Amino acid sequence: MYRSKGSLLALSIFYKVFGIMGVLWTLFFSYFVWFCLFVEPTADRFIIGFGVVCVIVGIIWIMVSIVEDKLLRDYKDYKEILLKDEEHSVLSLVKALGIPEEKVQKNLTKMIRRKHLVGVKLDQEKRHIIPVNAKGAGTAMPVFQKKPVMIDVICEHCGAPNTVCRGETARCEYCDSVISGRYI
Repeated sequence: MYRSKGSLLALSIFYKVFGIMGVLWTLFFSYFVWFCLFVEPTADRFIIGFGVVCVIVGIIWIMVSIVEDKLLRDYKDYKEILLKDEEHSVLSLVKALGIPEEKVQKNLTKMIRRKHLVGVKLDQEKRHIIPVNAKGAGTAMPVFQKKPVMIDVICEHCGAPNTVCRGETARCEYCDSVISGRYI
């Protein structure tokens, strides 16, 4: 499973705002430290130390913002490739992106940990992304699902047309019998 475009956009905006706040925070407290050191040299060491710690916090915010925004951009690329690859192979990502396998596996691990990829785990041995059930065991269900394709089918019992999701059984809207999936 993967994140929706809306949640990706919200996360991207959050990290951009977080980075901007880090820059503003760092600039403000850098000026504060500069002022305490050069304009008001009688300032208490505690106040100067507080300012330095705040500058460091701002720099950390900027770095986190950059790293997370890069991970989100990588996630979009990974998702595009994995949607085309039915086996969900790490090697297909390596070939398509042209980056080392270790880097791809590290990014996939981060994406799983940060819940960009949900309900999956990285199989290090087979070099695949596999879905997991609630107990952590691998399953055979698809990891990256494309949008469901709706098809028109005719009820074998009453002949009424119905629209159902491809590959699924449904009940006829008119006579409530199970629809076999014969195309119109």
